[in-house]
Amino acid sequence: MRPPITIPLITTLMLMLSVLAAPQAFAAGKVTGKGRILDGDTVAIGKKHIRLRGLDAPEREQLCKPLSGGTAACGRQAATVLKTLIADRPLVCQIVEEDSYGRQVGFCSVAARGKDPAWNLNREMVRLGWAVAYWTDDFTAEEKEAKAAKRGLWAMRFQPPEDWRKAHR
Repeated sequence: MRPPITIPLITTLMLMLSVLAAPQAFAAGKVTGKGRILDGDTVAIGKKHIRLRGLDAPEREQLCKPLSGGTAACGRQAATVLKTLIADRPLVCQIVEEDSYGRQVGFCSVAARGKDPAWNLNREMVRLGWAVAYWTDDFTAEEKEAKAAKRGLWAMRFQPPEDWRKAHR
């Protein structure tokens, strides 16, 4: 005859199953290495996709209208600016969270090289006007500076990237 299953045993089994079924906990930390530019606010280091925190850049296929007339591929321009800032230098990204798409989100920098300064890529993309401050207040001062100087996107008529994504889903 089998002994009856007791309440503590059932509780222990349920707890073990819930731990095994739960998604892996997010662990903040650093990711370093050669980066690939996916768009104006996302880089990849190895297989990890890292979204730059506190900013939103135009989507790769997004177009804008320069104040001087015509059309500009501002999404591709933003990605090009990010690539230029990195200039094949290794990236150091401090990961602070994970977004709903499974991307790591953080602040990325490149090391100084020769006469080139070290760049905080998040801040610099907003300061140069190729991304807008987004989701946090981290870069609102840089956005005001870029807007006042009509740098990057601020020299164009553009749909905020978040609105563009909603309209093109």
